[in-house]
Amino acid sequence: MKKLLYLFASLALVLSVLSACSNGNTEDDKNENSSENVTKDTEKAPDEDTTDPESDEDADVRGPQRTLSYEVDGETKEENATLTESENQPYSVYLLDDFALTGEEPYKDTIYWKENDAIFMRVETISDAEADYEVVYDNVKGTAEAVAIAVEPKEIKDPERLPQGPGIERAAGFEVQMELGTVTSYIFMRDGLIIRTTIFDRDEFNLTEAFSAMAETIGAK
Repeated sequence: MKKLLYLFASLALVLSVLSACSNGNTEDDKNENSSENVTKDTEKAPDEDTTDPESDEDADVRGPQRTLSYEVDGETKEENATLTESENQPYSVYLLDDFALTGEEPYKDTIYWKENDAIFMRVETISDAEADYEVVYDNVKGTAEAVAIAVEPKEIKDPERLPQGPGIERAAGFEVQMELGTVTSYIFMRDGLIIRTTIFDRDEFNLTEAFSAMAETIGAK
């Protein structure tokens, strides 16, 4: 257990340093590359006209409770989740009963499993008016490569394994298989926010899908 905690603590430190570097350079990178990034956004952004207006109305209704479905070791679970607002960032998330949300540092939160807080998901949100998606994407990819050390990070290409839901755009992800578990990183856009999550899971618990189900519910307050 000490080995696991030390490993995840080291990985978390690497993520924090790389993320801080990204946040510090975001505005400069955005100004220097504004023309290029506008072109990229135009090419990659989904066609907004294909969105069903009625679906948008339904997506805006965020009641106090919601049932989330996820799979653990081949077994599908449906559990209650409570709408919870971050005190640290401008988002809310539906939190499963066995998990807790806490502020880690400015602009970073942690959702952790109550039975073992070494199993957790870091959540970071940035306004798309203050940062460029491409810059944050490159940082997420670079962080996955830094964590991977002796192995290559795998880009998640299966749409079914990426964040999905009303309002979610430009979802991408990377996965790193470690000795004791998996580190999974996602980035997507919703409600004017660029959202990045990093899940630290252990093979014996296999809670990545539970964290992913919660990540899909992150939206602006």
